[in-house]
Amino acid sequence: MILALSVFLAHATSVFGTASGMNGATTTLTRESLNIFVWSGHAVFAFFILSGYYMAMVICQKYSKLEDGTKRFYFNRALRLYPTNWVILALYLLFFIVSNTPSFMLLDSAPGKAWLTPLAIFSNVFFLGAELIPFKDLSNWNLVLGPIWSLSVEVYFYILAPFIVTRSIRFIALLALASGMLRLTLYHFGVAVVPWRYFFFPSDLVFFLMGVLVYRLHEQVKDAARMKLGEPLAAVALFGFIAYEPFWRYLDLDQWECWVFYILVCVCTPFLFKLTKNSKLDTFIGQLAFPVYLGHQLVFSVVLRYYKGSLDKTVLSLAMTLALAIVIYFAVDKPLEAYRKRVRQAKPAPRPRLAYA
Repeated sequence: MILALSVFLAHATSVFGTASGMNGATTTLTRESLNIFVWSGHAVFAFFILSGYYMAMVICQKYSKLEDGTKRFYFNRALRLYPTNWVILALYLLFFIVSNTPSFMLLDSAPGKAWLTPLAIFSNVFFLGAELIPFKDLSNWNLVLGPIWSLSVEVYFYILAPFIVTRSIRFIALLALASGMLRLTLYHFGVAVVPWRYFFFPSDLVFFLMGVLVYRLHEQVKDAARMKLGEPLAAVALFGFIAYEPFWRYLDLDQWECWVFYILVCVCTPFLFKLTKNSKLDTFIGQLAFPVYLGHQLVFSVVLRYYKGSLDKTVLSLAMTLALAIVIYFAVDKPLEAYRKRVRQAKPAPRPRLAYA
């Protein structure tokens, strides 16, 4: 949720202004007031690391051991992502209609953009290809609703994950090294972050694979007595890093300081997961992170269009975003969880599927 909040704060600043009054607005809800200094781009890559870890865990522990496990994995991922997205898209449509706002979703594209409308609708509904829409032309961002470009990159990884995460550690490490070298080569030659080091899946793959690697390596040493000490230390180290403002003074996403953060997230993830996995409160908060991440820009649009009061717009938007996330969780995601659980509890495959050699 902290990573989702960092993205929320970054986008709120661009919409409503800062404490100093950018865009004619002020807010008391800032990176400084919350002591969350990680930038949104770094937060997205940290999401990718966490995703790599979690996908490796569920595939290795569950789906690789089930009959038709890959199909079941894809089906459950779709049930986790798409219903929430479709609810938020329906709310976007309602907003566009009520506010009389032109939108490609209403087949009201900007001049010269009509040819992009079918692709944009498909990408917003199913994520795939969303990052390609503004790849060459940043003016095409109005054809992408919210931060779904990152979900497109996530889906690419989900498609590949069943064929990667159970391979040998050496294979995964070599693939991560190839992606990392591509990324750092682009950085070395001054290639811009956007689009080649932000939207380009081959250069983003390294972060997912970092999460996969740390899961696989941690599984080999997790029972060591000294590993228990890592749980509180990991929490203190990572949250202290996020709250340490002097560190977050650089502009790029691939400076060596950035990689210190990515590696720290990678190393701390197994310990944090073990520390919090039995906490119902932490699980509930974690369930809200996805709808918060996906829906906060819709809330910004509503507040910006209709709210004329004196209450801090960022505070109001955060309250509305959390309320929306809670409603979506109880009305959409939680009812589907029982069905997803049945999918995960299918009969075991007739033979082992892992290839840990």
